Amino acid sequence: MVALGADKGLRDRSRFDAAHELGHLVLHGADGPIADKATESQANEFAAAFLMPAEDIAHELPARLDWPALLRLKAKWHVSLAALLVRAKTLGVMLLSPSPRSVDLDQLGVRSR
Repeated sequence: MVALGADKGLRDRSRFDAAHELGHLVLHGADGPIADKATESQANEFAAAFLMPAEDIAHELPARLDWPALLRLKAKWHVSLAALLVRAKTLGVMLLSPSPRSVDLDQLGVRSR
């Protein structure tokens, strides 16, 4: 059984959290290994793939950092910008330069956390 807190108030984040925990169950079993960097990374990759299947999203991701396009995809796929960027990097379809962290998402009207 997995219990998710409702205190975050961000539906996109809650969906990713649920998929992340499902990833732990599928990949590591109910009594899987203690969470470490590798198992957390695996669960994150599972969640991103589960919520954004490669065959459906790869052709929609911009080749370069394009905030308006990413914000449209965020709304369409109901995921966070961070999840989109991780998925784009994993699929190798987007060049991430400059670093997305160098952009103030608040200026785009997006809450970064």
